Amino acid sequence: VLQEGSRPWGHGSMAVVAPGTGLGEAGLIWDGERHHVAPSEGGHADFAAASPLEDELRAYLAGPGGEHVSWERVISGPGLAAIA
Repeated sequence: VLQEGSRPWGHGSMAVVAPGTGLGEAGLIWDGERHHVAPSEGGHADFAAASPLEDELRAYLAGPGGEHVSWERVISGPGLAAIA
């Protein structure tokens, strides 16, 4: 658990982000009675640099060939190893 949060499980939609060997992301959608899981491939979304430092990170991870840099490549296991 990276962030405990301030509220326990309740009646509302939520997100699950699970960095590991890849980056798992899912939504938990409340229907009034229970949560339904909506899996996604959100870890493959582009890492969009929002500062000069992040732009340097993106360029480093893209390498000389300018490979695609996803959030998975930034905060999952292989991504953390690349920037260690």
